[in-house]
Amino acid sequence: MKRFWLACIFCLATATTLSAMEKVIDDYSVTLGIMSWKSIQAGINAEAPAFSTYQRRMAKEMAEMHGGGVVGDYHVLVVIDNKASGQQVKDAEVDVVVSSPGSSSETATLERMDMDGFAGYGGYIGFNFEKPYTMRISFKRPLSGEVRQVEFSNLP
Repeated sequence: MKRFWLACIFCLATATTLSAMEKVIDDYSVTLGIMSWKSIQAGINAEAPAFSTYQRRMAKEMAEMHGGGVVGDYHVLVVIDNKASGQQVKDAEVDVVVSSPGSSSETATLERMDMDGFAGYGGYIGFNFEKPYTMRISFKRPLSGEVRQVEFSNLP
């Protein structure tokens, strides 16, 4: 189902810029998808011939998620799978810190996103500083209480 949700975002992204990456830490696979607010807004624009009706609907839904975004924001989607059980992690607390060398950082707690039995964590985050960006994702599950961290570097 993770693939379904990411495929929805990729469908929207065919005419826009999307970054998606995956890393493994312990028994967890962490997949990160990022799309700019500018790309989402382009998908809503009826004048944009590169977008299908489905892509426009997806863009409209993404624009309304988490209270929407502003210019300079990116929609961040994190999907966590337990590799040992093959199950999606639906009970984590997920925080992200975005930074770049010599700049301040932006911190956010991601909201759980549910769709047809699929779970991910998402939110809008401002990337309003110099490139390249680094994103540190921290997640904690209630029963273990152990915090795990994974870092993605050289983001767009």
